[in-house]
Amino acid sequence: MLAALLALQCAAQAGVPPGAICADDVPRDRRAEYAAAIARADERHRSLSYEQAIDAYHEALFLDPAGLEALRGLADAWNDLGEATTGEAAEDAFVRALGHAQCLEELFPTMPDGPYWKAVAYGNLTARRGPGDKVALAREIAAAARCALDKDPEFAPALVALGIYERELAGLGFFARVAARALFGGVEDTSLGESERLLRRAVALAPASLLARYELGLTLLGMNKKDAAAAELRLVLELLPGEASDVRRQLDAAARLARLAP
Repeated sequence: MLAALLALQCAAQAGVPPGAICADDVPRDRRAEYAAAIARADERHRSLSYEQAIDAYHEALFLDPAGLEALRGLADAWNDLGEATTGEAAEDAFVRALGHAQCLEELFPTMPDGPYWKAVAYGNLTARRGPGDKVALAREIAAAARCALDKDPEFAPALVALGIYERELAGLGFFARVAARALFGGVEDTSLGESERLLRRAVALAPASLLARYELGLTLLGMNKKDAAAAELRLVLELLPGEASDVRRQLDAAARLARLAP
């Protein structure tokens, strides 16, 4: 409901109904303006200028309050901005990302993008919460990732999100599991083996994904498969980073490889 109200509010501000930019009778210059705004936003996003990218995605959203590319870009850019900042500013960015992901899910119910970006935002929020909140948010991550895979079983990013979930909960300590059982009725059975399976499938579907290979490397390390982990981490260093978080993953991969060296 909130997502629908937000879309209607944006539509009123823009003076057009949601999705009107796609209609045949919309002037071509308005469609051209939307495409140009998206192109500007994507360029700024690639250059890691997240705040400027967000401004440009908002320009596009003003032209089409139900614009798929604008909503997807905002969910992505707000998550990236949150990962590049700290404290309350990061928390606010992730909450905003979650809001745009909810809009995506409501406006495009057959596509995996909305639930996937919800999983990403929940995952980022989890890193800054206590054990109880981590378990509660982990459930949201798993549900959102599975929802994305129900819509598209070959959507590699959702496989990565679910692979991370399997690994993180598999590493949950005894006392945390006891607390989770008391508070939430327990946690799912998860395993590093299932994490590896999901992440290998993601890598097979998207071999150039730095994120997928990095997370696979971490899972393999957790399984003490050091040679296989090192092979994945070396590939991480060869891939071109697409965002600031990729640079951090490469730095971490290099440090882990150094520790693995004989």
